[in-house]
Amino acid sequence: MKPGRRARAPVLLCAVCLLAVSLTGCGKSAEKKAVADPAAEESPQKPAKVEAFGTIIATRNRAIGLDFPAAVADVRVIQGQLVKRGDLLAELDLSVFRSQVEAARQAVTIGELKLRQLERDYEQEGAAAARDYRTLTNSIDAAEAEIDELAADLGRRDRLYQSRKDPEIRRRENELSAAKDELAKASEELDRRKMLSDAGAVPQQEASDAVAAVESKSATVRTLQLALESFLADRGRELSERRLELAQKRAELANLEIKLAGITNPAVTAIETQRETLKGLQVQRDTLASRLERSFLDGDRVVCDLDEAVVSEVSCAKGDVFIESGKVLTLTDLSSLIAIANVPEEFIKDVRTDAPVTIKPVADPKRRYRGTVVSVSSMAKDNNGETVVPVRIALTDNDGFLKPNFNIDVVIGESEEEAAASNADAKGVPSKP
Repeated sequence: MKPGRRARAPVLLCAVCLLAVSLTGCGKSAEKKAVADPAAEESPQKPAKVEAFGTIIATRNRAIGLDFPAAVADVRVIQGQLVKRGDLLAELDLSVFRSQVEAARQAVTIGELKLRQLERDYEQEGAAAARDYRTLTNSIDAAEAEIDELAADLGRRDRLYQSRKDPEIRRRENELSAAKDELAKASEELDRRKMLSDAGAVPQQEASDAVAAVESKSATVRTLQLALESFLADRGRELSERRLELAQKRAELANLEIKLAGITNPAVTAIETQRETLKGLQVQRDTLASRLERSFLDGDRVVCDLDEAVVSEVSCAKGDVFIESGKVLTLTDLSSLIAIANVPEEFIKDVRTDAPVTIKPVADPKRRYRGTVVSVSSMAKDNNGETVVPVRIALTDNDGFLKPNFNIDVVIGESEEEAAASNADAKGVPSKP
């Protein structure tokens, strides 16, 4: 034992005793205070404020790309530049692609001329065979439409029948159920009146009336039961007849197709083939032409099609050539800005959706913006060795100063009045009472 240890032992013992007495007294005092003021425990507490760091991000990026050949004549913007609707972004040389579009239009014109020539030849040759062919074709089309309609109606009726959801079936089942309930009530009333009659409390006639009522209700139940069974049987027969009718229609269609296969009409076949070819040419022409009708294209110019955006990426340079496709640039939509706050995991329990938020940009700490908590991430992440939970915040009063990737400080749970008072204190201005 080191010197002095034995001498200090009594002093330490006394100190421990005094501390125990003091703590006991404090505990009793706290108990008395709790008893004397129970309302203190029930007084509502203000929601906790949570401070965190975050970033301004954009939820919508507009990638402007081409899916056709083009050459970049000039790029008129740089990365980070602010642009508005209609501003010129780049100039293109679309001569190669416009030649392709014109060639597609000419191919359609030639196809239309060829079809008209075939139709004129058809009018002069083989009209009789063509009429038969057309008649059979129309009959087949009508038969197919009728079969489709009949099959759809049969399927609907069969589903209603199998699931007992047919309105008439449900009505009859409800009537039967109600009649059974009435029979049960009448039976209970009969038992009650028999017991009273046997005890001499009511006349025998009342018991007889109750028996008659039960017999009447029983007859009603039997009638409704038989009617329901008869109706179900009728519906079943109707479905069987419709299935037979559908099978007959399909057999008739097969006979028509056999007859059609026996008719040879080269003129009609050539016309139908040319019509299909023309449809393909028209689709190709329309597809190519539609590529020049993008919202960001104004002739050979690429323009901004957003109200306000920033150029987040320039993916081409003057002189670049896109053989089949290529990306020009990317715009970040400034109307889609939100805040993402990284809240330490130990404070996330105090964050709730719809909570008010004060946002302070690091770029100008004197500015204050308001926001609202939209959602809290269901997954935490590591942020420089600290576990945080991302919180999504909607901006309510962005005046254009906040930019994508700005760093911010946020206070979650701070009301607008508290934020105003805090801002006044920070500027040395007395807050309003």
